[in-house]
Amino acid sequence: MATRPTPEQECAQAVPRLDVRVGKVVNCEVHANAPGCYCADIDIGEKTGPIQVALELGKFYNTPDLIQDKTVLVLVNAPKRVIRGFRSHGHVLCVASPDFSRRAVLEAPAGATNGDRVHFGNLPQVEAAQSSAVKEEGLVMKVLRFLNTDANGVATVLEEHAFMLPDNRVVTAPPGLPNSPIG
Repeated sequence: MATRPTPEQECAQAVPRLDVRVGKVVNCEVHANAPGCYCADIDIGEKTGPIQVALELGKFYNTPDLIQDKTVLVLVNAPKRVIRGFRSHGHVLCVASPDFSRRAVLEAPAGATNGDRVHFGNLPQVEAAQSSAVKEEGLVMKVLRFLNTDANGVATVLEEHAFMLPDNRVVTAPPGLPNSPIG
């Protein structure tokens, strides 16, 4: 009889299939039908141009210009969703304080290139799953509870695999958000 994998094993198998990339917010505006939500155009290095992503961050960023021009991490193979008429084609990763009173976008280190794909420590680097597989296989749900910053604010999965750029620089949270969940 086969042994069922632990949640940690499922996470370690799922996270490399997520397509997390560096992107620059080139435009950000208040959603016309949802005042607490922003609509952003994010350049992830695609020849087809920026992707559109909804950001439900109005409570934490008073105006969209506070997000404009930030270099963020985007889960680009997240299932597409429509938020009050706006088609969102990705998910910007954020870090929250443990009590969720503070939330901030997870920014890439200075000098990161739009389109750079994040890898996770020494976990294998594999081809990204299609959005449909991410949804059908519940990959995000298998990973989500294991995404956190460590005591130094380094973004990690399973507490030991740092979010890393292709040049092996690590991704850190804004100051004041150590030991905090990422989502």
